[in-house]
This record gives sequence, structure tokens and C-alpha cells, in this order.
Amino acid sequence: MSRPFLLKNNNSSSRPFKIDQTKIVIYETQAVVLAYLGKLLNACGFIVKGEVERTENLRNEIARVAPHVIVVSDADPKQALEVVREISDSTNSPIILCTLGTVPEEQSQLELMGVAAVVPRTETEIGGIIGAIHRCRA
Repeated sequence: MSRPFLLKNNNSSSRPFKIDQTKIVIYETQAVVLAYLGKLLNACGFIVKGEVERTENLRNEIARVAPHVIVVSDADPKQALEVVREISDSTNSPIILCTLGTVPEEQSQLELMGVAAVVPRTETEIGGIIGAIHRCRA
């Protein structure tokens, strides 16, 4: 569960403050990357309600959580796209696709599957997920 950030107000007392109330489910096959993404998004004030490593568990987790946004992360763009295809008919939540390389689909096809953004899965650009989540919720 994420913890609220503490901010100082004008009279020097501390009060909890949540940056965002967006519920997120993350899919990632590598446990280390999944843990990193969960910590990153929690640290930014999002509520990570589900972290899934296995495709067969993803639909149930989406149904259980009813997330505002789904992050699908996989190093292989074809595998990531296959996961999106498997869940796109069972959710109305926007999907953020995080992968390496080029996604072998046209933008219009991605949009039809519910993909709101494609973010490079690199150390320097993975923070782009945060901006993509904010755009989904705007």
C-alpha cells in the first residue's frame, strides 16, 4: 500500500497529502522490473493495487481491482502486444504499453485495443509512464 507524502503547511505542522488516487495494475514478467515499477509508481503517489507476472492471472486481477490504468511491460514488443490483445476486450481501462524496440502495429490499431501510450522500457525513459498515466486521467 502506498504511503502519503508529508508536506509542511504554513503553521509548521505536517499533514498527509496524496498526489494522485489513480488505481493501477502492472503486468511485467521480470520480478525485478515489476518491483521497480511498483515502487516508482507508489513513490509518485499512485495506488498500485496489483502486480502480475503471469499472463493467465492478469484478467482476474483487472476484474478484482477495476483499475483506472493498466501498465503492460515486457521487453519483447511482440509479447507485450500479445498481452494487450488478450486483455483489451475485457477492460475499458486505458493501457500503457512499456517495451523495447518498435511495436509492430499501427497507432490506430493500438488505439482500438485501448493502448493510450507506448513508453520505451529503458532506464532513462521509463519515467515516461508517469506522464502517460496523468494524460490518461486528464
